[in-house]
Amino acid sequence: MFGAADEASLLNHPVRNYLPLLADALSLNPEIDHIRTSATTWARRSDATVFPAATWFSIYGAREQRNLAAMVDNPADLVQPRGESPSYSARRSTVIDKYRKGQDPSGQYNGHYDTGKISEIGK
Repeated sequence: MFGAADEASLLNHPVRNYLPLLADALSLNPEIDHIRTSATTWARRSDATVFPAATWFSIYGAREQRNLAAMVDNPADLVQPRGESPSYSARRSTVIDKYRKGQDPSGQYNGHYDTGKISEIGK
């Protein structure tokens, strides 16, 4: 949505660069313990283009350490969805090759996928 190569690349970037409204909300009067609201605002992608964004956010925490929890949506996605990202061609080739050879194209588990169970309740 913000034009980054992957959304993880937004970590440690100031929220003001992408959603100035949220940065402004964090600087509200520290006497206010918590805020929950929604707003429609303008957001900015990494290439500096702007788009309308619907936001729902909460601000909570002590004066010294305010926390922000937010959901952001691009309303244009409701009108016309964004294009799909390219498929993983290496996996697609493997599946097609197995299918052509008459083999089961599904992924195979090593049989130890249930070793991380927390308890034996229900057995």
